[in-house]
Amino acid sequence: MPVVETRKKILGSSPGGSFEVLVETGTSRDNVIRMAHNESCDVKVTTRETEAEEEYLLTITRK
Repeated sequence: MPVVETRKKILGSSPGGSFEVLVETGTSRDNVIRMAHNESCDVKVTTRETEAEEEYLLTITRK
């Protein structure tokens, strides 16, 4: 689901606009990054560790 929601957000954003997406698994991270690159966006990944697991904060900027 993160890919679908993120793609909607990308398509609704203006060029140069950016937003953040928080995902909980490496698979979700990879899928969102791949889709964002296919939509000509830049992605910055920040890994955050919690007590239970890792989270990934993706900052997506539309070109």
